[in-house]
Amino acid sequence: MNATLALLRYFAHREFRESHQLWSLMLFALTAVYACYRIAAGSVEVGAWVALHWVVVLFSAFNAASRVHADDAPEVRTWMRGWVRPRAWAAARSLYATLVLGAVSAVVFLAFVVFLPAPFLEGAVLAWLAGLWATAWALAALLAVVSDLALRAGGGFGLTAVLGLPLVVPVVLVSTHYCHGVAGGLAWNGLWPDLVFLVVLAGVAHALAALVFPYLWAE
Repeated sequence: MNATLALLRYFAHREFRESHQLWSLMLFALTAVYACYRIAAGSVEVGAWVALHWVVVLFSAFNAASRVHADDAPEVRTWMRGWVRPRAWAAARSLYATLVLGAVSAVVFLAFVVFLPAPFLEGAVLAWLAGLWATAWALAALLAVVSDLALRAGGGFGLTAVLGLPLVVPVVLVSTHYCHGVAGGLAWNGLWPDLVFLVVLAGVAHALAALVFPYLWAE
C-alpha cells in the first residue's frame, strides 16, 4: 500500500511536469462538447444528449489511455525494475488513470450542462455522477491494461483502440442504459444493478492487471 501511494504521488508530480498533456486532453474534451453544442444548435432531446455525452467521454478515455510519458521508455522501465514492484506499479497506474478520467468526465459533464442544459437531470445529479464515476473507473482500469500491452508491443494509439474497443463496448452499453434510467426518473432499485456491474468489471480489470503486468514488466 505504501508503495502504491508513493507511486500515486510520483504520477501526480509527473503530471504537473508534463502538464501540456493534461491540458491538451481537457482542450480536446471541451472542444468536442462545443462541437456538439454547435451541431445541436443549443437544443437536443434526452436520448441524443446521453449519446453525445458518452461519445465524448469514450474518446476522452482513449486519449487519456494513449498518452505516453518519459517513464514508459524501455530503458527507464529496465532501471525501475530494481526498486518498484510490478503489482504496485499496475495498481497505482490504474488508480491514477481512474482519477484523471474521472476529472475529465466531470469537466465534460459540467460543459454539457452549461452548453446544452439538461432539465431532465433535476434532482438526479448525484445518481448521474455516481454512474459517471463508476464508468470512468471501469474504462480507466480496462484501458490502463490495454494501453500497456499496446505500448509494450510498440503499437501506440492505433493498437490501443483496436484492442480496447471490444472491451469497452459492454461498459458503454451498461452506462448508457443506466443514464437513460436516471434521465427517465427510474428508482434506485432499478439502477443499482448497472452500477454493480461497472464496479465488478473495474475489479476484474484490476485483477487482470495484477496477473499480467509482472510478465510485461519482466519482458
